[in-house]
Amino acid sequence: MPSRPGRSAEFDRDLLAAAPKVRSYARHLAGQDAEDLIQDALVKALASADRFEPETQMAGWLRTVVRNAHLDDRRKAWRASPLEDAHAASLPAPGDQHTRLELAEVLAAIPHLPEGQRPLMEGAMLGYGMEELAAKRGCALGTVRSQLFNARTALRQKFG
Repeated sequence: MPSRPGRSAEFDRDLLAAAPKVRSYARHLAGQDAEDLIQDALVKALASADRFEPETQMAGWLRTVVRNAHLDDRRKAWRASPLEDAHAASLPAPGDQHTRLELAEVLAAIPHLPEGQRPLMEGAMLGYGMEELAAKRGCALGTVRSQLFNARTALRQKFG
């Protein structure tokens, strides 16, 4: 393979020599799709040749590229996968009036939660993570988890 600008002939040679060494790792990650994964990883490795540090082991670097390519593929597949029909049918339509009424009832019930649970539930509904809520309250993460669990349980019991 002719060397391109930003790549040395040594890089190309080492990359081709390392490819068979990471094939079993690719098979472990991707099963039958291992060859596609290796090919994608080699293309990405060639495109990223300028970021390769010469003192780094090529096989280890290529193994990282294979892993990252595999993770990228998994993320893309997850986003592209259609919902199963049974699950999709159970989801409410965005403008569903019944859903809006249920949400209004839940929002009206939150002020009636115990004092320790109310601000946590409000924060969770605003999209704050449990770690953020624990930091804001100055308490342990386990305490936040427990209080949110209790608040959700109380709301489930109220609305069945």
